[in-house]
Amino acid sequence: MRRCATSLQRSGEGAAGSISCRSCLESLWKDFFRDPSQWWDNRIFKPRLVYPDFVHKDSGLGLWLHSLRNSSWVAAELRRQGLFDTPPVDTQIEYFNTRLKACARKKDLLTGMRLHHNLVRMRLIEQCSDVLAVMYANCDHLGKAKVLLDMHKSKDNISWTALMAGYLRKGQGERALDCFEQMKHDGISITATTYCCALKACAMTRAVDKGRHLHNQIVRQGLLQNVILGNLLVHMYAKCGATLQAWEVLEEIHSRNIFSWAALISGHAHEGEFEQALICLEQMQQEGILPDGAIYAMALKSCATNRASVQGKQTHKEFATESLTLNHTVMGGGLADVYAKCGLVLKQLPSRNVFSWKALFCRRWAV
Repeated sequence: MRRCATSLQRSGEGAAGSISCRSCLESLWKDFFRDPSQWWDNRIFKPRLVYPDFVHKDSGLGLWLHSLRNSSWVAAELRRQGLFDTPPVDTQIEYFNTRLKACARKKDLLTGMRLHHNLVRMRLIEQCSDVLAVMYANCDHLGKAKVLLDMHKSKDNISWTALMAGYLRKGQGERALDCFEQMKHDGISITATTYCCALKACAMTRAVDKGRHLHNQIVRQGLLQNVILGNLLVHMYAKCGATLQAWEVLEEIHSRNIFSWAALISGHAHEGEFEQALICLEQMQQEGILPDGAIYAMALKSCATNRASVQGKQTHKEFATESLTLNHTVMGGGLADVYAKCGLVLKQLPSRNVFSWKALFCRRWAV
């Protein structure tokens, strides 16, 4: 049965295809009448008649309403169920929403815009505006997404959060925060995911006061122990230069990981607090969390600035043990900087680049 039905689909029923086994076609119709929910209703988006009216969700096999090969009992049952008429509105909305979600996932803007056109033509735009806005947001057409949400006065958290995430991808943190404020003003529910976007926006714009306000809201709602939110709070404070508050949050959260420690170490290094950055590195290691290459690079910079030759050598030994070899040019350059500023010599640096040579050159001239 499957072979005959597949040949039916590929040959293009309604064009020049022929059916080698009518019983196979009837069996497909029986499956359809038994459980229509297993079939996509494709009638509302058929570019040409050659496309099937119904497509099986798993197998992809197609059925045509007006096929000359359909038995008389099939036609009678189709009439009895009113399937020759326009599909119910709920079926149409489900179809468009499913297609739009697929477009959002695949970032298929062209198909999404075609679906938008058909929604307008069929006067279903209001019922599908939220999913349509998510599609535009995921495809970085943020202006269209915002217009849809404003036009239809959307109260949907998912679509607004998708728009915030889109603004963050574009580096537009202030607009993301504007969306957050509009959500609160309109009484739209705020989820942990929404708070994540808002904290990233605060870090991007260095809006520490707004970040503190969000921190208080997160604590009141009992969300501080959410691993992602806790780490993003540390990241936000560190990015804004509020390293003391970043420390306080880090001590409050139970699930500390390499992300939260890296954010704090980076914050101290950015503020010139290199000694504190090295203390963070030591405490992180005491908790059994192994640094990665980026953290080692920040530690090397701190050692070089503080002329901490002993700690620099220890860091060198540690990342060599972790197989982060000197062939990594960033690590090698940072290591050369440490040895040069501490008045030491490093001969085993194979990946010499402009940064490592500059460090050694500046040291020689300083002497």
